[in-house]
Amino acid sequence: MRSELLVEACGCSYRQIDYWVRTGYLRPERGRSGSGHWRRWPESEARIAIVMSRLIRCGFAVPDAARIARAFIEQRTRSVRLTDGAMLMLSDAIARA
Repeated sequence: MRSELLVEACGCSYRQIDYWVRTGYLRPERGRSGSGHWRRWPESEARIAIVMSRLIRCGFAVPDAARIARAFIEQRTRSVRLTDGAMLMLSDAIARA
């Protein structure tokens, strides 16, 4: 997936996605670096970004949203334990991309 499509799917800005990459929350495919080169995204990372943006809009902090989204997509789990000990049950509707 190209970055401009991911930006549209997430409903956030390219700068926000760039921040998530620089802080290690998202991992684009290897490609050319530097300004002027759009990133390409594997399907799993695109889905993580979409779930992250939805969780952030629900009020989760970026680090928590990233951890929850990655667990939901990569580990195919339906529940995640939050840092305060509470259990979060996720709906398939959150991850529908």
